[in-house]
Amino acid sequence: MTSISCNPPAIVPQQTDAAHSRSTADVQTSPSWAPLTWFQRWPVIITGVILLVATVPNLPPGVCFSDSGDLQLASATLGIMHPPGYPGYVAIGYLLTRVPGVEPAYVISLASLAVGIVALLLTVLLAVRLGVNAWAAAAMVLLLTADSHLWDHLVAPEVYTPSLALLVGSSYLLVKYARLGRRRDLYWAAFLFGLVVSNRPTAFYAFPFFVLAWWYAGRQWELSGRRSARILGMAALCAALPGVFALSFLWIRDAKTTEYNYIEHNNAEVHIHPDAETGFAAKARRVYWHITAREFTRYMGNTARGTYVRLRWMFNQFFLYRMVDLFGIPILVGPLTFLLLVPIFWIGGVWVYRRCRVTFWLMIGLVVGNALFIVTYRIFGQAADLTPAMVASAIFLAAGTASLFDENKTPRRRFAVALLIALSISTLFDAPRRGPRKSQDATGFIAGVDLASLPPRSVICSTWRESTALWYAMIVQTRRTDISVINTIPNEWPERIERLDDRPLFAIADLPEVAAYRPTPYREHLWQLHRPVGSQDSHSYRP
Repeated sequence: MTSISCNPPAIVPQQTDAAHSRSTADVQTSPSWAPLTWFQRWPVIITGVILLVATVPNLPPGVCFSDSGDLQLASATLGIMHPPGYPGYVAIGYLLTRVPGVEPAYVISLASLAVGIVALLLTVLLAVRLGVNAWAAAAMVLLLTADSHLWDHLVAPEVYTPSLALLVGSSYLLVKYARLGRRRDLYWAAFLFGLVVSNRPTAFYAFPFFVLAWWYAGRQWELSGRRSARILGMAALCAALPGVFALSFLWIRDAKTTEYNYIEHNNAEVHIHPDAETGFAAKARRVYWHITAREFTRYMGNTARGTYVRLRWMFNQFFLYRMVDLFGIPILVGPLTFLLLVPIFWIGGVWVYRRCRVTFWLMIGLVVGNALFIVTYRIFGQAADLTPAMVASAIFLAAGTASLFDENKTPRRRFAVALLIALSISTLFDAPRRGPRKSQDATGFIAGVDLASLPPRSVICSTWRESTALWYAMIVQTRRTDISVINTIPNEWPERIERLDDRPLFAIADLPEVAAYRPTPYREHLWQLHRPVGSQDSHSYRP
């Protein structure tokens, strides 16, 4: 296997400007970043095709529930989604939804899948640049998609796959800068990292490690203190630009005329925000509340016991502490995977550190940043995004098994090729079983509600899960702006209803909280609420 290293030498002689300003031709022929051979390109191509074929049929055909629908709706209307707003993702999504003749919600699902696949392919390339056999690296990534956590992110529109793609893309460019010394790679890496932080601020947890990686990458190229300061300043400017855009976007789009504005919907529920039209201070307060995700501070903070529980949960997600029924015999597979994988992690970590400290610190940053996020926020399930740590784990695992697939030894090369082919076939056959996230697909729900035929000025009581899909159907599909959606927990539905005048009332479920309003089935997924007898607005509408 070719020896590849991007570590700076222990003692670097002072270089002249002429030595530093090497020609483009010299850089292009650098053995540490040579163009991929066709033998290395084919596994990347195969992996991309397999992932597309396996995932596209499992995408939701239209609008989704909950946060996925929120992303689709905000992108289709250039609106403001839930905190911290994800302005960059929304702006790019809005441009994508301008494609005529295609359902905007489906375009966002495709885009989310596409950037997720790009993140995985960049992971393969990052391992290849370390010297890992390309076929083995691609096989490792395909094996990674068997995890339900990552698979679910691919087949439902989420903010997680764009964030992952930006983190991996920034890492890849920093490694490229370490190898070639091209400042434009550093600037683009800084821009991508700034873009992910401005949209998902918790990515900032990895910031110290990205700075450390930049230091390792840059000290062999930028020896002058003045030059280093100038380049660092330029990189900081590139990283700050997305943040300036995010603030400007929220400032401009936070208005009553914006078709979908989460801040306005939230204010209708909790009444804590001043009117955006009352002046500079009011607008600043609203934008600050939104971009800092103050709404979710109730999920922040932890005790020592809580920290242990969160880290144990994260550990269990990786090492599968669960029972498996094998021929009727229950087997605990966790200890087995732990004993098998942990030594490979350690071997791979040492291997990466010796080959490229830039890559090592970047991967450690992804793991530590992910762990800090999990510990800081008391959330579980899909919202507790583990994909950055999974990518770093794939890099370390691929590096730990690198000697088993040495490209200089033909039998081992053939085994790596056979492994990727076998995993490709397995992925294609297993994809229908993994399936789509059916809990996210709201197309059947929207068809059953049939907003287009509801009475004028109808009011629908809903929770967050259904509200985003209903708003999408109102604003994008039917243009029924006369309909209102009450978005809050069912316990607060009666209080919100009492503030209304004589309007047709409906609910997405027959719940005890609205028993006083005598819910009766109206159509699929919808109940009509009849005001209590004796109420001043006891009029009710019939189907």
